[in-house]
Amino acid sequence: MYLRSFMSIFFIALQLMTIGLAVAQSEPTSTPPLDSGMLTPVPPYATWEGSFRLRAGVPFAWLRQDPFSTGAVVATVPAGGAVQALVGANAGQVYDGTQWWGYVISQRGQGWVELNSLELVPNLSLETPNAVSPQNWQVNNVVRVKASVPFAWIRSDMNGDASSAGDASNILGTYPSGTRFVIVAGANLGRQIWWQVRDPNSTTVGFVEQSSLEFVRSRPNFTVSPLPPSSWRSGFSLRLKPSVPFLWIRSAPNSNAGIVYTIQRGGEVVLSGTDVQNDGVQNWRQVSLGNAPINGWVEENALQFSRIWTQF
Repeated sequence: MYLRSFMSIFFIALQLMTIGLAVAQSEPTSTPPLDSGMLTPVPPYATWEGSFRLRAGVPFAWLRQDPFSTGAVVATVPAGGAVQALVGANAGQVYDGTQWWGYVISQRGQGWVELNSLELVPNLSLETPNAVSPQNWQVNNVVRVKASVPFAWIRSDMNGDASSAGDASNILGTYPSGTRFVIVAGANLGRQIWWQVRDPNSTTVGFVEQSSLEFVRSRPNFTVSPLPPSSWRSGFSLRLKPSVPFLWIRSAPNSNAGIVYTIQRGGEVVLSGTDVQNDGVQNWRQVSLGNAPINGWVEENALQFSRIWTQF
């Protein structure tokens, strides 16, 4: 009895193994690779050359480090901006599986841009559409991030156009469309036009590209608190308070140190660092006269924030 049961189980197992082997032999051992050439459409341009500009209705375009939507942004081309096709070992037209990218150069840098944002315009000068003059904005004017711009970044310096792997370290804050700023100083010319602005809801002060901003009103209709000394940083230009007729720059952080230079009413000094020295009576800050070879210490309570010092 036990022998018949064992033989029955053996024959059933043998049949299952035979069926499995037959099925395995009927299937391919591996999936043949897809012919990627069959999936890539014909490039939009037979020859990658010539000049282009952003199509009407495209508010801006990002030039990316790599031909992908997730590539780091290296420059921003504004509405109507012009670009020139570039060729080379790592340039030309590239299809990412969804859309075509072209490698271009603009007044603000070079990188990859979606080709569906561009239109071919023969003999277009890069300077013609990109030539932008500074706005006639004044200190204390209120501006805001344009509705056509998804966000703007306040930067600590005038390097970069938008978020990128190479220059994101100078970003102080991200602000959506409609955010209002108060003009601190400007315009400064780097690779583009920059304005120094203050976020009225915080102590953040920095640079924003003019192309991301629009005018709102000449004076704030809200309160902007003075920038406290605790938020001052190296490179800030500090002005004598209106109540201070003059200020001595001293050789050391105390009232008995030698006088190095005299700052007259309304004059400015540049903060050399964030070091604060207290002589038992008041705080002292180390400053310079910008490009002049004059350095020393001044009383903190005689100063107020003015702007970010630039040599431009």
